[in-house]
Amino acid sequence: MHKFIFFGLGVLVISGCTITQTVEPVFDLATNEICIIENPPVREGFLAELRSALQSKNARISVLGSDATIASCEVVVTYLARWKWDLALYLSYVEISVYRNGQRAGNALYDATKGGGRMDKFIDAEPKIRELVDELFPSGFPADLGGSEIINRKSETSAPSRHDTDLYSELRKLDQLRKDGLLTDDEFESEKKKLLDSN
Repeated sequence: MHKFIFFGLGVLVISGCTITQTVEPVFDLATNEICIIENPPVREGFLAELRSALQSKNARISVLGSDATIASCEVVVTYLARWKWDLALYLSYVEISVYRNGQRAGNALYDATKGGGRMDKFIDAEPKIRELVDELFPSGFPADLGGSEIINRKSETSAPSRHDTDLYSELRKLDQLRKDGLLTDDEFESEKKKLLDSN
Protein backbone atom coordinates (compact mmCIF):
# COMPACT_ATOMS: atom_id res chain seq x y z
CA MET A 1 0.00 0.00 0.00
CA HIS A 2 2.79 2.44 0.97
CA LYS A 3 4.59 1.64 -2.29
CA PHE A 4 1.54 2.69 -4.28
CA ILE A 5 1.23 5.94 -2.28
CA PHE A 6 4.90 6.83 -2.88
CA PHE A 7 4.60 5.87 -6.55
CA GLY A 8 1.49 8.05 -6.90
CA LEU A 9 3.19 10.99 -5.21
CA GLY A 10 6.22 10.55 -7.48
CA VAL A 11 4.01 10.61 -10.57
CA LEU A 12 2.28 13.77 -9.34
CA VAL A 13 5.59 15.53 -8.66
CA ILE A 14 7.07 14.63 -12.06
CA SER A 15 3.87 15.45 -13.94
CA GLY A 16 3.93 18.91 -12.35
CA CYS A 17 7.42 19.46 -13.77
CA THR A 18 7.16 21.06 -17.19
CA ILE A 19 9.60 22.38 -19.77
CA THR A 20 8.05 24.33 -22.62
CA GLN A 21 9.40 25.56 -25.92
CA THR A 22 7.32 27.57 -28.38
CA VAL A 23 8.53 29.28 -31.53
CA GLU A 24 6.75 31.73 -33.83
CA PRO A 25 9.10 31.68 -36.85
CA VAL A 26 10.03 34.57 -39.13
CA PHE A 27 9.73 34.20 -42.90
CA ASP A 28 10.29 36.36 -45.97
CA LEU A 29 12.96 38.70 -44.66
CA ALA A 30 14.19 40.93 -47.47
CA THR A 31 17.41 41.82 -45.66
CA ASN A 32 20.24 40.07 -43.89
CA GLU A 33 21.13 43.20 -41.88
CA ILE A 34 20.16 42.41 -38.28
CA CYS A 35 20.51 44.62 -35.22
CA ILE A 36 20.75 43.02 -31.76
CA ILE A 37 19.96 45.21 -28.77
CA GLU A 38 22.42 44.30 -26.03
CA ASN A 39 20.96 43.20 -22.69
CA PRO A 40 23.85 43.77 -20.20
CA PRO A 41 22.34 41.80 -17.24
CA VAL A 42 22.44 38.61 -19.34
CA ARG A 43 25.73 36.70 -19.31
CA GLU A 44 28.07 38.01 -21.97
CA GLY A 45 28.55 34.59 -23.54
CA PHE A 46 24.87 34.46 -24.50
CA LEU A 47 25.18 37.45 -26.84
CA ALA A 48 28.32 36.00 -28.42
CA GLU A 49 26.57 32.67 -29.11
CA LEU A 50 23.40 34.37 -30.39
CA ARG A 51 25.48 36.50 -32.73
CA SER A 52 27.42 33.47 -33.96
CA ALA A 53 24.22 31.47 -34.55
CA LEU A 54 22.71 34.30 -36.62
CA GLN A 55 25.92 34.80 -38.61
CA SER A 56 25.97 31.08 -39.46
CA LYS A 57 22.63 31.67 -41.20
CA ASN A 58 24.11 34.48 -43.34
CA ALA A 59 23.06 37.44 -41.16
CA ARG A 60 25.15 40.60 -40.91
CA ILE A 61 25.06 41.70 -37.29
CA SER A 62 25.18 45.12 -35.64
CA VAL A 63 25.08 45.17 -31.83
CA LEU A 64 23.28 48.21 -30.44
CA GLY A 65 23.50 49.60 -26.93
CA SER A 66 20.83 48.82 -24.36
CA ASP A 67 19.30 52.28 -24.89
CA ALA A 68 18.38 51.46 -28.50
CA THR A 69 14.74 50.85 -29.45
CA ILE A 70 13.00 48.24 -31.60
CA ALA A 71 12.58 50.94 -34.24
CA SER A 72 16.36 51.51 -34.50
CA CYS A 73 16.76 49.17 -37.51
CA GLU A 74 14.52 47.44 -40.04
CA VAL A 75 15.03 44.10 -38.25
CA VAL A 76 15.82 44.09 -34.53
CA VAL A 77 16.46 41.13 -32.23
CA THR A 78 16.07 41.35 -28.45
CA TYR A 79 16.88 38.64 -25.93
CA LEU A 80 16.43 37.64 -22.32
CA ALA A 81 18.03 34.68 -20.55
CA ARG A 82 18.23 33.41 -16.98
CA TRP A 83 20.10 30.62 -15.22
CA LYS A 84 19.09 28.77 -12.03
CA TRP A 85 20.90 26.59 -9.54
CA ASP A 86 19.63 23.08 -8.73
CA LEU A 87 22.59 20.81 -7.90
CA ALA A 88 24.21 22.54 -10.87
CA LEU A 89 23.75 25.78 -12.80
CA TYR A 90 21.40 25.40 -15.77
CA LEU A 91 19.76 27.58 -18.41
CA SER A 92 16.21 28.01 -17.14
CA TYR A 93 14.68 30.64 -19.43
CA VAL A 94 15.32 32.12 -22.88
CA GLU A 95 13.24 34.50 -24.94
CA ILE A 96 14.41 35.81 -28.32
CA SER A 97 12.10 38.29 -30.05
CA VAL A 98 12.30 39.63 -33.59
CA TYR A 99 10.88 42.99 -34.68
CA ARG A 100 10.44 44.15 -38.27
CA ASN A 101 9.82 47.87 -38.79
CA GLY A 102 8.96 48.24 -35.11
CA GLN A 103 6.37 45.42 -35.09
CA ARG A 104 6.92 41.99 -33.54
CA ALA A 105 7.48 39.47 -36.32
CA GLY A 106 8.58 36.36 -34.41
CA ASN A 107 9.43 34.93 -31.03
CA ALA A 108 11.23 31.93 -29.52
CA LEU A 109 10.60 30.93 -25.92
CA TYR A 110 12.27 28.19 -23.85
CA ASP A 111 11.08 27.86 -20.25
CA ALA A 112 12.47 25.30 -17.81
CA THR A 113 11.72 27.32 -14.67
CA LYS A 114 9.18 24.65 -13.63
CA GLY A 115 11.44 21.78 -14.65
CA GLY A 116 11.60 20.55 -11.04
CA GLY A 117 12.95 16.99 -10.90
CA ARG A 118 13.38 16.61 -14.67
CA MET A 119 16.97 15.82 -15.58
CA ASP A 120 16.61 17.05 -19.17
CA LYS A 121 16.64 20.64 -17.88
CA PHE A 122 20.42 20.34 -17.51
CA ILE A 123 21.34 21.34 -21.05
CA ASP A 124 24.24 23.22 -22.60
CA ALA A 125 23.26 26.78 -23.43
CA GLU A 126 25.08 26.95 -26.79
CA PRO A 127 23.16 24.16 -28.60
CA LYS A 128 19.86 25.44 -27.19
CA ILE A 129 20.53 28.97 -28.49
CA ARG A 130 21.38 27.59 -31.93
CA GLU A 131 18.29 25.37 -31.91
CA LEU A 132 16.06 28.35 -31.10
CA VAL A 133 17.69 30.49 -33.81
CA ASP A 134 17.27 27.68 -36.36
CA GLU A 135 13.58 27.36 -35.52
CA LEU A 136 13.09 31.13 -35.40
CA PHE A 137 14.68 31.69 -38.84
CA PRO A 138 13.99 28.40 -40.70
CA SER A 139 14.71 29.98 -44.10
CA GLY A 140 17.87 31.75 -42.98
CA PHE A 141 18.67 35.17 -44.42
CA PRO A 142 18.94 36.35 -48.03
CA ALA A 143 22.35 35.62 -49.54
CA ASP A 144 24.41 38.34 -51.15
CA LEU A 145 23.75 38.10 -54.87
CA GLY A 146 26.30 38.05 -57.66
CA GLY A 147 26.27 41.39 -59.41
CA SER A 148 25.03 43.36 -56.40
CA GLU A 149 28.53 44.62 -55.70
CA ILE A 150 28.72 46.17 -59.18
CA ILE A 151 25.30 47.78 -58.80
CA ASN A 152 26.21 49.16 -55.38
CA ARG A 153 29.47 50.53 -56.70
CA LYS A 154 27.60 52.39 -59.45
CA SER A 155 25.17 53.81 -56.94
CA GLU A 156 28.04 55.43 -55.04
CA THR A 157 28.42 57.99 -57.82
CA SER A 158 24.85 58.14 -59.11
CA ALA A 159 21.45 56.67 -58.45
CA PRO A 160 21.00 53.20 -60.01
CA SER A 161 19.25 53.26 -63.36
CA ARG A 162 15.96 51.46 -63.89
CA HIS A 163 17.92 48.93 -65.94
CA ASP A 164 20.19 48.16 -62.95
CA THR A 165 17.22 47.95 -60.58
CA ASP A 166 15.42 45.47 -62.88
CA LEU A 167 18.56 43.35 -63.18
CA TYR A 168 19.00 43.28 -59.42
CA SER A 169 15.34 42.33 -58.98
CA GLU A 170 15.70 39.44 -61.46
CA LEU A 171 18.82 38.20 -59.67
CA ARG A 172 16.98 38.25 -56.34
CA LYS A 173 14.10 36.24 -57.87
CA LEU A 174 16.54 33.64 -59.16
CA ASP A 175 18.21 33.39 -55.77
CA GLN A 176 14.82 32.88 -54.09
CA LEU A 177 13.98 30.07 -56.55
CA ARG A 178 17.28 28.42 -55.63
CA LYS A 179 16.51 28.74 -51.91
CA ASP A 180 13.04 27.27 -52.45
CA GLY A 181 14.63 24.26 -54.14
CA LEU A 182 13.12 25.06 -57.55
CA LEU A 183 16.56 25.62 -59.08
CA THR A 184 19.76 23.66 -58.50
CA ASP A 185 23.00 25.57 -57.90
CA ASP A 186 24.10 24.78 -61.48
CA GLU A 187 20.78 25.96 -62.93
CA PHE A 188 21.00 29.13 -60.83
CA GLU A 189 24.52 29.90 -62.09
CA SER A 190 23.47 29.20 -65.69
CA GLU A 191 20.40 31.45 -65.48
CA LYS A 192 22.39 34.15 -63.70
CA LYS A 193 25.04 34.08 -66.45
CA LYS A 194 22.34 34.40 -69.12
CA LEU A 195 20.87 37.40 -67.33
CA LEU A 196 24.21 39.13 -66.90
CA ASP A 197 25.26 38.39 -70.52
CA SER A 198 21.98 39.71 -71.92
CA ASN A 199 22.39 42.92 -69.90
